[in-house]
Amino acid sequence: MMKIFIKGQKYLISEMSKNKQLLDFMKNKIDKDDSLSGLSKRILYLYIQAFLFNDSGLGLEDRELKKYTTKDIEITESKVNKFPWTKVRACIDELEEQGVLIKTQKSPLTRKLSSDYISNVIISDEQ
Repeated sequence: MMKIFIKGQKYLISEMSKNKQLLDFMKNKIDKDDSLSGLSKRILYLYIQAFLFNDSGLGLEDRELKKYTTKDIEITESKVNKFPWTKVRACIDELEEQGVLIKTQKSPLTRKLSSDYISNVIISDEQ
């Protein structure tokens, strides 16, 4: 029984490690993209986390995104400032128009990164 438990734990550690590496890679890509605003980069980083670590596959609800963008939060030793919800909403609507985000649910409003965007981020590094 313990062997099964240990095997499962090793698998989870391996998957989390792979996802952390992919998170770091994708964050680096968006940080280097000068065409994105600071707000867009923060929003994309949150959607990347949802993509990698959220097991539902539906994405991120707008009300959850609101919690992390409209309030001051502490990330490591630096403080990340809040944005007005109207700016956040305009930004996610723009990202949706650009094909970066897609709606997955209307109520509650939920969006996720489009597979095209994910492919482009990963493929653009290989070229």
